[in-house]
Amino acid sequence: MLARQVPSKRAYSLKGKEQQEGMLAYLKEKFKDKAIEVKSIIIKNITLPPDIGVQLQDATLVAFRKTLERKQQCFQLATMNDEEALKLLKVRFV
Repeated sequence: MLARQVPSKRAYSLKGKEQQEGMLAYLKEKFKDKAIEVKSIIIKNITLPPDIGVQLQDATLVAFRKTLERKQQCFQLATMNDEEALKLLKVRFV
């Protein structure tokens, strides 16, 4: 089984020790009759289809924009609170 034959949806689930052990057992079984011993595996790179990549990028941009908007609103609220506090101090000491 080549890595290129793993569908991208399945590749997302190929993480963690449990999946690594399952994949290792599968590869050992697959190659045992070919005199190949698989001792360990490392997934170094996964290439996603363009449509999946675009979807992930879009989701990341939406999350970033929401975070940015929330931080801007917090900053504006803090600025307004500071201005009000400054006005109160000026009224008290004038």
